Amino acid sequence: MSLRYGNVYGRRQDVHGEAGVVAIFCGCLLDGRAPQVFGDGRQTRDWVDAADVVRANLMAAESGITGPINIGHGQETSVLDLLGVLGDVGAARALSLPDPEFLPARPGEVARSRLDVTRAREELGWSPR
Repeated sequence: MSLRYGNVYGRRQDVHGEAGVVAIFCGCLLDGRAPQVFGDGRQTRDWVDAADVVRANLMAAESGITGPINIGHGQETSVLDLLGVLGDVGAARALSLPDPEFLPARPGEVARSRLDVTRAREELGWSPR
């Protein structure tokens, strides 16, 4: 069996790294820095929490299932929607997320990403929390 993950985010992810936009945007929120958005921000990802990935791995290790299984939320969320949620979270904590700085799109970047997690739910009994 092979587990195929969506865009994983979670605790201890480097807020100053080059990958992991959830952590990077959280770092921007905490530091009061403008987040950098490559392209128009309408590109989507299927984000999944690292704790859900760990749980999926443990469940998969105890199963007899073979073949690929997608581990994600099964829904698309745009970068702009992510910024909106983080802005709301920040506002509830008296933090302000500056308006994003839009930069040119990165060559070859995927425009949309959503995983079909039906098999994970039906055969593994897993769903994201």
